[in-house]
Amino acid sequence: MRPTATLQSNYFTPEVTKIISPQTVLAMGMTREQMVETLVVHGVKVKSIAGDSLNDEELRTLLQKALGDDGQFVLVNYLRATLGQVGGGHWSVLAAYDAQTDSVLILDVAKYKYPPVWVSISTLRQAISTIDATSNKARGLVIVSQ
Repeated sequence: MRPTATLQSNYFTPEVTKIISPQTVLAMGMTREQMVETLVVHGVKVKSIAGDSLNDEELRTLLQKALGDDGQFVLVNYLRATLGQVGGGHWSVLAAYDAQTDSVLILDVAKYKYPPVWVSISTLRQAISTIDATSNKARGLVIVSQ
């Protein structure tokens, strides 16, 4: 059994499975819109931002603010290949911004496969600006708060 299999069971409630099933997520992933819908079902506030709607400065400012707020969490949907990783589109959590290197820390949800990695704002913007094959829209980020 993969380490995440049991942890995800509390996410896929009956309400969430009306939007998307765990099997579909395993086979095809989840679009930004589907992520938003499923998070709303869990009772949190969600702001969705298309990756192709931001330049480097706007992304930097947005992430500095969100990552500096203990009440907000940032999920990013990016193309792994843009970061030199194997695989396609992927969701992970951003943990920090470092002004000295102008980089963000990605805490990969597949930590058994990919360790945390620092990525420049420019590279992250390129990775979230790619087009998701399922939705035919830009990937991006989702800011979650209570």
